[in-house]
Amino acid sequence: MRTEERIDRGVFRDVIGRFASGVTVVTTHVGERDFGTTASAVSSLSLEPPMLLICLNETSETQNAIRESGRFAVNILADDQSEVATRFATKSSSKFRPEDIARADSGMPLIAGALAQIECRVTNAVSGGTHTVFLAEVERATATDASPLTYYRGRFGRFEDTLQEATYRQLRGAVLSRELPLGEPLSVAALAARLELDEARVFYAMAKLMSDGLVTRQAGDYVVIPLDARSALQALQARSMIEASVVDAVAGTLDAAEVAKLSELANAACESVRRVPPDLAALGRASRAFHERFIGLLGNDLVTDFYRRLRIEAIWLRAFRHQPQPGRRYIDPRYLQQLVEACARGDKAAAKRIIFDHAREAGARAQDAIDRAGGVV
Repeated sequence: MRTEERIDRGVFRDVIGRFASGVTVVTTHVGERDFGTTASAVSSLSLEPPMLLICLNETSETQNAIRESGRFAVNILADDQSEVATRFATKSSSKFRPEDIARADSGMPLIAGALAQIECRVTNAVSGGTHTVFLAEVERATATDASPLTYYRGRFGRFEDTLQEATYRQLRGAVLSRELPLGEPLSVAALAARLELDEARVFYAMAKLMSDGLVTRQAGDYVVIPLDARSALQALQARSMIEASVVDAVAGTLDAAEVAKLSELANAACESVRRVPPDLAALGRASRAFHERFIGLLGNDLVTDFYRRLRIEAIWLRAFRHQPQPGRRYIDPRYLQQLVEACARGDKAAAKRIIFDHAREAGARAQDAIDRAGGVV
């Protein structure tokens, strides 16, 4: 019998992370002790009778406590309670603070200031993979008028912020895929109507795309900036020359704390391509953070600002989208760690060789991708 191949956990985590959800803290009480944990896997189940379900990891202390007590409360957090959500997401023994607690008549700990509080009695518990699914009848429920805290792609935020970020990602994808035409005026109103989006969110997205170096303003409208191979190569060469100057100035003089910080940023870039599939957006952010930190070692704000205006990461992302998918290769970000090590030991020749070798490889990849796209992306 053929065994079905399971989806990679990294792929599933990345995909399901695009589902925006509310944020809750599930609480219970056993003996003299309160238990609580942050959870987003909460859903209504039935209206007759009123029931809901929650999913908690089987390793969770709160999960074990609910099994013992048979009761729990779901506290739906308001948009100003991200600190509460973060605290209850840890395994700390000091999650509960007096100012957070509003004790129910039953003795159940409730989160003060929550958007809603729902007290439940467990009717059934089912194991599902690594989690326990609790089905429960609702005994009491109260709510206030406020905005909810949301969870989207690993971050807590306001509902409006989540919608704005989703709009930005949608438009950014349209620019990188060339769904939006190059060089033609794009009005916020027309884009909002075409994509059935709120105009204010489109305006926010276009402002972020300008900071990414993907669009510009012309005569009151937005325009996708065309990118050709010559511009891409010149930008990569300019960064190489700046960073070679950094090597001349600081190689052999970096203290342990600075080496550790640069290594941390280099490792973040490496981690982004170990994911399945590789997270190019995360790679771009980590790479940009590394190069800004490295160039910042010169202590010259004008040079750092010039580097930012080169928009290297935007150039690479746009070019990379047009490489053929089968056999697609990635620039190996381990060169960043090699650069740090060369500078730490004062080997200027090796550090410069690393910088210029990377620029040549990246330039060749960018030119090939842009040529495949017809000479401009």
